[in-house]
Amino acid sequence: MKNLILSIILGLTYGITNGQVLTQASVTEGFSAGIDLGYTTWNQEAITEEPLGGIGFNIEGAYGFNEHIQGFVNFMYAPSVDSGTDLIDAYPVSQIGAGARFIFGGTTGQWRPYLQGAISQHKVSFDDDLGFSNKLSGIFAGFGGGVLYYVQPNLAINLNAQLDYGTYDNVTVDGQDIGFEFDANTTRFMVGVKYTFE
Repeated sequence: MKNLILSIILGLTYGITNGQVLTQASVTEGFSAGIDLGYTTWNQEAITEEPLGGIGFNIEGAYGFNEHIQGFVNFMYAPSVDSGTDLIDAYPVSQIGAGARFIFGGTTGQWRPYLQGAISQHKVSFDDDLGFSNKLSGIFAGFGGGVLYYVQPNLAINLNAQLDYGTYDNVTVDGQDIGFEFDANTTRFMVGVKYTFE
């Protein structure tokens, strides 16, 4: 009798465990890496009447502490953002940051929406028609979100957007700090892929 009860318990346990494996659609715990491509804008009302933009990419490394909470670091680069003026050629914009993400849903779902926040350093550099080399940098706070669609448990398509606000408080011309600072904001809309390692 004891052997029969033990066999039933073991059978049920195996069936439940096997069912969980078969129905698992998304893995968010552990290390992951992703790359996105999309459009990014740069806006400073005192300098430009409308946001300036260009194509860029974003590379990210993340760690999932559980199925909902992730920490991440990222590097975003747009090599040629329209300057909006004839005095300045298109210029590169870069951003490096770190943040946290909350992923909704569970591991049985293929669609996993998320919200995230981050702190990052933004940099802009350009040479103007007067021959001066200009560099701007500052700390920005960002908030965004998106959705992960898992085509396989470890592989997802990532649709995301983020808005960053901050101040360029380090402005130099030909290497000299000119004691000038200004507020700005950036946005990015991207699509890419994300892979979770096991």
